[in-house]
Amino acid sequence: MAGALPPKPGERDLCPVCGMLVSRYPHWIAVVAYRDGHAHFFDGAKDLFKYLGNLPRYAPGRSASDIASIWVTEYYGLTRIDARR
Repeated sequence: MAGALPPKPGERDLCPVCGMLVSRYPHWIAVVAYRDGHAHFFDGAKDLFKYLGNLPRYAPGRSASDIASIWVTEYYGLTRIDARR
């Protein structure tokens, strides 16, 4: 997925860590996109890192090798950047 744009959350997407509506925090969205096309959205980087640190709890049946891309919001420009770079 190099060079691809991150998927966008829908109005009702919830953060899998804290349960908050992601659409309420558009400036701080983080994304984990899986190779099968599924994505999880987060209301901020902190919950993204909690998720990545405990995939068995937050994404049962998934592993780090299933992840195609990870995106975070850059603080100053408020643009999504590849978190693996």
